[in-house]
Amino acid sequence: MGIQLHFLGTSSGLPTKIRRNQTIVLEIDSTKGRQHYLIDPADGASSFLAADLGHEHLAGVFISHMHIDHFSGLFQVMKTAWHLGRTSPLPIYLPEEGIPLIRSVMEQSYLWPEMIYPVEFHSLQSSCNQLLNVDKQLSILPTPNEHLMVYKRRSDKRNWNYGTQASFESYCLEFVHHHAEDYRWGYVGNLGREQEVQRFTKCSTVVTELAHLDPAILCLEFKALGTEQVIVTHYGLKWEQRTDEIRRIGEEIGCRMLPVDDGEVVQLYPPDDP
Repeated sequence: MGIQLHFLGTSSGLPTKIRRNQTIVLEIDSTKGRQHYLIDPADGASSFLAADLGHEHLAGVFISHMHIDHFSGLFQVMKTAWHLGRTSPLPIYLPEEGIPLIRSVMEQSYLWPEMIYPVEFHSLQSSCNQLLNVDKQLSILPTPNEHLMVYKRRSDKRNWNYGTQASFESYCLEFVHHHAEDYRWGYVGNLGREQEVQRFTKCSTVVTELAHLDPAILCLEFKALGTEQVIVTHYGLKWEQRTDEIRRIGEEIGCRMLPVDDGEVVQLYPPDDP
């Protein structure tokens, strides 16, 4: 039994010379064999997969919110998988507001499910704050966060010249692995504020962003939770070359911070020794 995270890209919405757009692969090795789940597949995700893990074990996709850098790579992944002979359904777990968009792009770019393979959409909104079974060995718990509320406030004040029907959905995801003693870990694509990590009270590890947040405040919040390990990715320009400083901040506060780089693999279960 094993659970690993592959950080194929670690930048936030702006790719740089040293970091590609964030794309994460959850790898599960169990009695069912090897399974890969894409988490927030950004631009280039299909190329990253082709160079590293391949497409043949892709079991599903998770999208935390509908910012373009959290799903733009999905369509080429789908097309590549089709060219490589995929016929089995592809489940996608995403915000309710994103389902019409994904369907529309598929239709307009000739990725018709009848021609390639079935695509199953699962609304995170409909299962918000409750466990959603992915299969017998994995469940997810989506909880809303405030990342997109700044857009809602601007929209409510009518500061924009166009109307929107957006529902401003953004989710934290808690993964529960039933095949591994109900091991739990958490993922945030983006947060509205550091204090929102308090929802991960049962998680041994949390993967969090450093595009908008302060690592010192994050460390204090995670230390209060008793989180064993905090994996840092989705870097903004301010922090992308300061990984040693991030580790030092964690050490001084008493929180195990693990900043990752492109191509890095982290073993979640069984846990590596600190």
